[in-house]
Amino acid sequence: MKRLILFMLCFTLCFSAFAQEIDSDYVFRASQAGDQYVKMNLSLNIPNKPSQLKIGGAGTLGYHYFVTDSINIGGDIGFNYLTTIGENVFYFIPFFFKVGYQFNSGKIEIPVYFGVGGAAQNYIDKSYFGFALKPEIGMYFRTSSEWSFGFLAGLYILPQWYKESKYNYTGFITDISLGVRYHF
Repeated sequence: MKRLILFMLCFTLCFSAFAQEIDSDYVFRASQAGDQYVKMNLSLNIPNKPSQLKIGGAGTLGYHYFVTDSINIGGDIGFNYLTTIGENVFYFIPFFFKVGYQFNSGKIEIPVYFGVGGAAQNYIDKSYFGFALKPEIGMYFRTSSEWSFGFLAGLYILPQWYKESKYNYTGFITDISLGVRYHF
């Protein structure tokens, strides 16, 4: 028994002698230039305009790349649907090029995004492809160096422009999401 205790003590002291000291000037940063992440969101869509739509849902996939420790660029693609008061379905498939700024405070990350892109829209037998915008803000909790979980709130702005301007219309749909991000 004495030999086992002596062996463990020598083993521990031997590794302690080779342990590296941590540089006290080192500062941990959650995100640095060159970092990337993929994200997946499940969302609740709440229509603001038009009022004939009911609450719907969505799923989104995205990829983002940090240009600096705070600024990132990337893109998202999603599938959204909302039912109407007539029990029909309006759906749209948006895709966005996004620019974001992320505030970090310890393990809390607060991303602010602005997306510009397009959306394929369909309602019964009518289809439309057009311009789309989406500002967003959220909060994520970084559980490890690879994973963060949180929520986002955004607003889809979906203008529809026609040759006859009397048919022009802009839809506004609030998007509330739960999301997960994998950082690499």
